[in-house]
Amino acid sequence: MKDYSKSLSAIFAGVLILLCFFSCRTDPPESKVGDASNPEVTDKIAISDLPFTENTTVNVHLMGDPGGLSPYINRGGYSTVVSERFFPTLLHIDPVSLTLSPVLAKTLPVIEEIESGAFKGMLRYTFEIHEEAVWDNGSPVQASDYAFIIKACLIPGIKTPYKPYFKEIKDFKIDPKNPKKFSVVYDKHILGEEIVGGIYFYPAYMYDPGNVLQKYTIVDLIEKNKDKKWVTEDWAKEDAGLKKVADDFTSSKYITEKDFVSSCGAYKLEEYVPNDRLVLTKKENWWGDKLRNKYPMLTAIPKKIVYKIIPDVVTALTYLKSGELDVMSAIDPEAFKQLEKTHKDKLSFHAPALLDYYYANFQTTLPKLKDKKTRKAIAHLLDLNQAQKTILKDLAVRITSPVHPSKPYYNESLKLIDYNPEKAGQLLKEAGWADSNGNGILDQTVDGNLVELEIKVIYGAAANVGRSILLLLQEAAKKQGVAIEIVGLDMNALVSSMLNKDFEMSITRAQGLPILDDFSSRWHSDSYAGRGLNFSGFGTPESDKLIEDIVVEMDENKRNSMYKRFQEILYEEQPAIFLYAPQERIAVDKKFKHVITSIRRPGYHENYFATGTK
Repeated sequence: MKDYSKSLSAIFAGVLILLCFFSCRTDPPESKVGDASNPEVTDKIAISDLPFTENTTVNVHLMGDPGGLSPYINRGGYSTVVSERFFPTLLHIDPVSLTLSPVLAKTLPVIEEIESGAFKGMLRYTFEIHEEAVWDNGSPVQASDYAFIIKACLIPGIKTPYKPYFKEIKDFKIDPKNPKKFSVVYDKHILGEEIVGGIYFYPAYMYDPGNVLQKYTIVDLIEKNKDKKWVTEDWAKEDAGLKKVADDFTSSKYITEKDFVSSCGAYKLEEYVPNDRLVLTKKENWWGDKLRNKYPMLTAIPKKIVYKIIPDVVTALTYLKSGELDVMSAIDPEAFKQLEKTHKDKLSFHAPALLDYYYANFQTTLPKLKDKKTRKAIAHLLDLNQAQKTILKDLAVRITSPVHPSKPYYNESLKLIDYNPEKAGQLLKEAGWADSNGNGILDQTVDGNLVELEIKVIYGAAANVGRSILLLLQEAAKKQGVAIEIVGLDMNALVSSMLNKDFEMSITRAQGLPILDDFSSRWHSDSYAGRGLNFSGFGTPESDKLIEDIVVEMDENKRNSMYKRFQEILYEEQPAIFLYAPQERIAVDKKFKHVITSIRRPGYHENYFATGTK
């Protein structure tokens, strides 16, 4: 038996902005402990070494409502951030060491390559859950709970973005001598360890008290999902119990009501007032406290965490200054710099690197944006160097692709697109645009209809940075005969428009992770249909093939070459303007003496906050 647990390159790149299956297989920027406003602070502290004061309350700012506590159902990043306090995974990435670390699992999995039989060439991952791990009712957390959540997500009535990944499980077995030990067989894949190790645990007894799913195996349900008739028509008729499980799993009460949100995590739901606040309290005698010295990922210091939902940035900053908020992130760069001057005695300031990036999507399926020369012209009308200095206050780096510059396969040969109105004008001319009617806006005839080069750009209304950048574009574009309309939307409306492809151009933030990249969900042409995450509709036979080959290529040199070629294609076709990778801007009340900042989202980790040591 060979142990691959430290050498396998494995990732899961997730979906939309709820990405949560983490691993660290690159050398990202260093995480910091302490006051990150001091660039000299670089020492890493073992969390378990400090005897913390634990009777504290942390008031955390959320820009939007989580929409409930279910990482499988809710597709918003705010839900994921809060859900982590409830639903542990077997493995997660440590915000300090940035290495894949055990949470519910005793150790990293033992990974074996299967040498014979039906699963030859695949990998078997074996886990064992902590003996101490129990649910809220005192019953043990077991392998059957792991199987339950996968089976539940395979029910057709439960719509979850994780379903395609779970369908790739080939076999699952519980150790007959130990109900907390099990193995999962998955095809050899760079996603493998994170998929099988990053599943949020739910209590089967809450959602399936009748044990309906016990009569199915995971493989049974995977096979049934291959039958289109069963998926669309027969599943509820065949087994009414499945329908009840699906209804309960997606019911609002199991997502928002304190008597029905149950878990094995450190916190319980005390109160949830949508669009106002969400209050968590630490469970008394939580089982994980006994293991914190050995397993720092089980650390949960504050007695209470209060998430205050404040969409208006000005109001949130007022609360931060008055002490009603203890931590706020994603602060506007201008406001962040101002706070450093005016509130340095009250707040500590942190600007860790983030692996997120911002990009401006083109809806490439539209006639007016179908020609790459048009898209390139618009890219040359955006003065990102000016934006970096005056709007972003140098708290960001420019990028040329969806790969973060810190990663070894970032294609450094691609030059930053320059601000060049003259070149933009030439490209627009080559694309067939001219002002035929003298109204100051370029146009051309498409399928017998006169089409004006008017582009509506949507962005998150709360994002002052996005609006400021678009105003730069609007001014430059007008001089070239391109009319840019800027439309700010609230977060829910923006996400809906993106998923429904109801936009012409948009500014979007994509969440990055300190892991290898899988571009399947955002850039493969198959991900455009329905509510897929390929918002631009881009995809060529070569780019699709590269995406498919990257995720199964275990040779690092070959994989890096593929990554670089993929970036070249995006650069040439310009389905989006890749803008910048930001530094996070976090302010924390100085009463907290132990603060960790990290490139791991969301940049701070409130479960480690402490006002002092005992």
